[in-house]
Amino acid sequence: MPKCVALFQIVRRSLCGVCLFLSAAQAFGDAGLERRAVLATIKPLQLIAAALTDGVKTSNPVLLLEPGTSPHDYALRPSDIKHIARAGVIFRIGDSLEHFLDRSLKQHAKGAIVVDMQSLAGMRLLSQSPEQRKSQEREARTSSYDPHLWLDPENVRLMAQAMTRALQKYDPTHASTYRSNCHSFEQRLIEVDNKNRKVLQQKGGRALFVFHDAWGYFTSHYRLSIAGTMAITPEQQPGARHIQEIRNQIERSGKACLFREPQFRPRYLDAVTRGLDVDVIELDPLASDIAVHKGGYFDFLAQLTERIKGCLASP
Repeated sequence: MPKCVALFQIVRRSLCGVCLFLSAAQAFGDAGLERRAVLATIKPLQLIAAALTDGVKTSNPVLLLEPGTSPHDYALRPSDIKHIARAGVIFRIGDSLEHFLDRSLKQHAKGAIVVDMQSLAGMRLLSQSPEQRKSQEREARTSSYDPHLWLDPENVRLMAQAMTRALQKYDPTHASTYRSNCHSFEQRLIEVDNKNRKVLQQKGGRALFVFHDAWGYFTSHYRLSIAGTMAITPEQQPGARHIQEIRNQIERSGKACLFREPQFRPRYLDAVTRGLDVDVIELDPLASDIAVHKGGYFDFLAQLTERIKGCLASP
């Protein structure tokens, strides 16, 4: 047999062996691997889960999207697929936010308990603006709801209850701990919410402008008014006419606060604010810099409240 033919056969057998190994590894990863992790897609859900799993070391919640990452235009990586395949419980908002996740959940999370927050009974879901719906249609997304529902404490109470039920089903050994943690979470949520209402009642006279339409749940719950929005969606840069309209609105308001988000640093921000009496403050709906512990979600609410009040009430 010629040397070149023999070499070809050896290489072919080696490649076949590699393919079989990878196929077996994939099968093990999705079907044979024992599911243990509690997985939250975004940081606010991880913070709520951290409160509910406090004291249960085997249920420490894992975060899918790293802090500072936007779910609006996210693409899954191989390491993300691994997290999904290992998860026993998965907490997500729904296809209004993590539309990139739908196919992977069907393929790799067949044995996991998936809690879809936007589908929970009793949730207050705000409709998107016509401009937001048009943007979603261009991206082939189907939901017509504003996805930022974790910014409404009433929604969060229902989310915590549903997450508790999932944890009890997943890990019945610690069912009483999850139940107790949920009760403590609800009581603390009421206290923090009442405090925030009092703080924001004296909000001052500055007009409130935001980078993108992420704050409807928060401002509606606390009866705040948004004077203008710079971008319909984070991925879509506003046109020159809209930028000029926002600039005119800020100028007419006399004094204003504009809240930008750390995940996005638009180049046109300076063009909007140059020469105007406006304070630009960072406000993060994804809680990127909040430490993960049982009181993390309340730290998050307090941070939002203090930054909004501090800017709106400034002279």
